[in-house]
Amino acid sequence: MPLFPFSLPRLVPSLAAAIAVSVAASPGAEARGFGPQPGSDLRPAFDKLAEFSVRDGRDLDIAEFPAGAEYAEARLCVGFGSIEMRGATLVYTGADGVEREERIRVKRLLRSGECSDPLKLRGAGYDPDADDAAVSDRTLLRLELKYSAYARTGPQPRVGVFAR
Repeated sequence: MPLFPFSLPRLVPSLAAAIAVSVAASPGAEARGFGPQPGSDLRPAFDKLAEFSVRDGRDLDIAEFPAGAEYAEARLCVGFGSIEMRGATLVYTGADGVEREERIRVKRLLRSGECSDPLKLRGAGYDPDADDAAVSDRTLLRLELKYSAYARTGPQPRVGVFAR
């Protein structure tokens, strides 16, 4: 009587098929088009500002805002792997022309295929949907992102920066 009740040559193809099905069903498999997806309420309103590969270890990337940008919020979307956020800093000039920095809270772990909650770019009191919304006195310059890949194996995660 054999030691194992199965044949190894017959097991390998079925195991390979099971792995292929699980990979195709995983969130990372649909990450090829990561970011606000077509058909969602996010897609038409957001502009893609930048896309970065996350290197192993700690990484810092900077997304520059176009001159005269009037964005009120941004989202970070992740594909091809999860990332651990270490911080986000918004750099802008105020009405007096002085460059300022503001730390923005971001969810600590962003998984593949996931987007962050909206990051407020115009300050806590700014409401773009209010009838009497005043134009912010901020001139947006850049968004500095500090993060690292959550897993050290597999493909490098990609981070997209979207704003509206």
